[in-house]
Amino acid sequence: MILALAFVSLALVAALDCVATARIARSDLYTPSQKTAQILIIWLIPIVGSIVVLSVLKATAPPRGYASDVEFPDARITSSGNSNAEPWNYGGSDGTGHHGS
Repeated sequence: MILALAFVSLALVAALDCVATARIARSDLYTPSQKTAQILIIWLIPIVGSIVVLSVLKATAPPRGYASDVEFPDARITSSGNSNAEPWNYGGSDGTGHHGS
């Protein structure tokens, strides 16, 4: 029973380290040498290293949102369903969206 618990614990620690390593490897926030140093910290100080590295990575990551929020920060849909800023004009010559006929 103790041996099984030890294996499960080791597997959980290894899984956490693998997740942290993958997150660092995919990150664009760090240089290759910084990534190498952080991966070493993850694997040399297993639980604490991965938690610290993941916490720092989360704190320094840009806020998540929709691409339109980044590209067009003023384009918001109002409660009436209309946008207060349109990045492209799809309207016709009369401005109603109809194309003349």
